[in-house]
Amino acid sequence: MPPLAFRRARGAKDRETIRRLAEATWPKTFEGILADGQIRYMLSWMYSDEAIEADENAGARWDFALDETGEPVGFVEYDGEPKGEERALELHKVYLVPEMWGAGHGQEALARVLSHAREKGAKSVWLRVNRQNVRAQKAYQRAGFGIAAEDAKDIGHGFVMDDYIFSVAL
Repeated sequence: MPPLAFRRARGAKDRETIRRLAEATWPKTFEGILADGQIRYMLSWMYSDEAIEADENAGARWDFALDETGEPVGFVEYDGEPKGEERALELHKVYLVPEMWGAGHGQEALARVLSHAREKGAKSVWLRVNRQNVRAQKAYQRAGFGIAAEDAKDIGHGFVMDDYIFSVAL
């Protein structure tokens, strides 16, 4: 497969595309890891227009991954600028439609974020990954990330995000 292209997501139409892609990726990504009810809850919580707009207003950047025809086949969300004295940049989300898995495109998306972080003078990039999502953990490890901590976060409605915190120094 040819390499992906990327473009910045902006506006209401792009928020709808982000939501559509999340709904296409999450069930397969978290199959056997999260209950269907938690997947539905997290999709509505994280991908409403208000949630995406709030992330943008807080300085997050959303980029689409585009296939050779220019169609969005995934997205990344990450801090636009490093934060704090430690100059850390958070990678919030990386999702590609299942048809794109296994071709190295996830590494392309990670490379884009790491390049952005370096350009902005970040000293590290960090993210959360579900402790049971071994496929994602291996992908992050291939990109140089390692486990820095563990965290269980109550997200309401009886659901918990049970994650590793991965990071990579730049």
